[in-house]
Amino acid sequence: MISFFKVHRRKSLLYLGALVLLAAFIFSIFFLTASLNRADAASTGAAIVSASPCHAFTSSNFPLNQPGYENFGVPYDVTTSSNSLLISILCYSDQYYMNVGFGNTQNYIWKQAYITTPSAGYAAYQSAVSHGNDAWCASTTTKNSDGTYLQKCTKNGASFTLSCPYEMSPSENYVGEGAVGFQDSCVYQGSKLEWKPVTLQGPNSNQGWFIGNAYAQITKDSSYPATDPTYFLAYTCSWTGQWKCGCRTASTCTAEGQWQLQEVPPEK
Repeated sequence: MISFFKVHRRKSLLYLGALVLLAAFIFSIFFLTASLNRADAASTGAAIVSASPCHAFTSSNFPLNQPGYENFGVPYDVTTSSNSLLISILCYSDQYYMNVGFGNTQNYIWKQAYITTPSAGYAAYQSAVSHGNDAWCASTTTKNSDGTYLQKCTKNGASFTLSCPYEMSPSENYVGEGAVGFQDSCVYQGSKLEWKPVTLQGPNSNQGWFIGNAYAQITKDSSYPATDPTYFLAYTCSWTGQWKCGCRTASTCTAEGQWQLQEVPPEK
């Protein structure tokens, strides 16, 4: 009887050991597969973490002749019958994933792209209004080492300073709601947004051009105006026996095109 239990106990331990080894093997296969998928994603430009596409434009809805869009190329390939999307965006909570190209080896993507970012003037305005409305800022020509201008302000007897991107005049020294459209404010002149360079990456490059696909992960700017779209630019060329670059339509596309535009609607 004792030997019987010893044998079966030994068999049970062997079975248990086999199950542990099997579980470890399955886990290692899963881990290896996941690692390979991550490596493949990084090399091909695919998103590593799942997210929903958030771009606004496809081949069916780009506002080709709408004012403001007439100087940009379209974000899809007009040289193919499918009009495949060339610029797509995935949105995460804290970043954008910009993908350019769709794997066609006849597509070439320039290494530099762009995204809109709050302008220096708008950033200064935001800094000003964080102190509240009805602040007064003195005119000054004191220039900082970074090229901005030192701006001394007061509100309700309290003083604070700002770095203004523009030299101020006596007629432009009011910060607050009284500056209609913010155009009269000494800390905000011009557009809210400006273009910020984005360096693309890709698995296959040739003299500054990526072949087939390129991508970038871009951290979101927490100061971005909540009611404004975010815009992305890329420049692509397709070889069809002749170069077609930055296209708007198939019939008008030449070797010298325009920056191609994609848009992400406001999140709020």
